[in-house]
Amino acid sequence: MLSGRGQYQVIFNIALYCHIRSIKFAFNWAMPRPIGIPRHREVTNIWEALGAVVRDLRVKKGFSQATLADNLGCGVSYISKLERGKMNPSQTRLFDIADALGVEVGYLSNKAKRTFEKSRVSAQGTKPKTKGRRRSE
Repeated sequence: MLSGRGQYQVIFNIALYCHIRSIKFAFNWAMPRPIGIPRHREVTNIWEALGAVVRDLRVKKGFSQATLADNLGCGVSYISKLERGKMNPSQTRLFDIADALGVEVGYLSNKAKRTFEKSRVSAQGTKPKTKGRRRSE
């Protein structure tokens, strides 16, 4: 058993070790993590397309999920579910998301629609239908 100065030195070392570990944990939590998201994911419904668009815009802006969640005033799990297509955002939340990402709501919805149609076309292996009439020669 240690006594005197040696005992306090051990206690100090343990406290210092625990403090450094907690700072390291806090630092890792606060810093954005490297983003290893595949460029394109298969989209099977419109909510997954919206999530893919939100994810792409978030990555282009350099935001982490935690940063975007803080800007929106919601949790990281909400952003994660939204990006995976498991969340159906309300209209006000959609406006908030567009505002946080610096785009218009129309851009967000049109991009999601195009992403969904592109994914559906690639899954079917056919060309998309064009609007309008064919030109007759």
